[in-house]
Amino acid sequence: MSTKRLEYIDALRGFTMILVVLAHIINFGYHITDSTMEEMETFNNLFVRFRMPLFFFISGFVLYKSDRIWDKATRGTFLKKKFMVQIIPTFVFFFLFCFLHGGEYVDRLGEMKAGYWFTIALFEFFVLYVILYKLTNGGGKRDILLIGTAFILYLVGSAYRFYQLRYGGFWLLDFVGIIHWRFYFFFIFGTLVKKYFEVFCRWMDNQHISATIIVAMIIIHVVLSHFFPIHTYNTITFLFQGILGIIIVFTFFRRYQDSFSSSTFIGKWLQYIGRRTLDIYLLHYFFLPRHLEYMGLQFLNHTNPVVELFLSLFLALLVIIVCLVASNIIRLSPFLGHYLFGVKRAKS
Repeated sequence: MSTKRLEYIDALRGFTMILVVLAHIINFGYHITDSTMEEMETFNNLFVRFRMPLFFFISGFVLYKSDRIWDKATRGTFLKKKFMVQIIPTFVFFFLFCFLHGGEYVDRLGEMKAGYWFTIALFEFFVLYVILYKLTNGGGKRDILLIGTAFILYLVGSAYRFYQLRYGGFWLLDFVGIIHWRFYFFFIFGTLVKKYFEVFCRWMDNQHISATIIVAMIIIHVVLSHFFPIHTYNTITFLFQGILGIIIVFTFFRRYQDSFSSSTFIGKWLQYIGRRTLDIYLLHYFFLPRHLEYMGLQFLNHTNPVVELFLSLFLALLVIIVCLVASNIIRLSPFLGHYLFGVKRAKS
């Protein structure tokens, strides 16, 4: 597969970022929790099954390069760059957000880190991937090690979630982010799809396989999810719905990639959002509407999933537009752009 930047991947990343902001409009704006959402008819109950798994999948997909040699120098340069781009900006915005919203720095450093958990978890995944990659010489053994480790971490993260829901968590374990380790499986899935891309595409272009995947997703969502709510992160349904959702959405964007090219209106804007996901992720918590409880009550008492989807989508896009404006203002300073959003410095 060509190593050039794939436009539909940027568009897919942009689509996923919109779903994230949309979910936060519901959580922080309407004050509707994931558990409460289970009692509603809402499209977000479907999106939550694959939204974050898809984000980690894309990160793994983009990471893998067949010609990359993970020698000592490459590992050091790569991890240093990721630390500068993901960890430092995350904590800058985390502490700024806490300062503006009543402090509680230590408490908020737990599981969700005031919402800033994703980039930290992703950095941990990069570190682990680099370590595991060097433990084997390649081939099938490396794939088995990556998949095996990912599955173990998935079970560990799910088990801790199960324990946490019943007995409460531990601050140190929440700080480390054990509950998020289950997403490593989707990250590794992304690297393997990239590695075996031609095989993957051949399978997904088979009408019988694609039909089976779509039907399986519907059955699991409609039937099994009724008995295993997503907010409990049931080990089986969360894993399978994550994988199936990723395959369906990814295949849709790949198959109709001409519709998501930079020559189309929707493709151009999805790609733009996709290339600014870090900026939007770090900034959007400052611009989320926080007092829309009355709207949340309306949707709880008078369920209308179509109206709720389009209204939430409209608000999400408004927040994203504000984030993009703020991002461009901050990027006027090469110093701030570099240290807050990882913008490459111009060579003098």
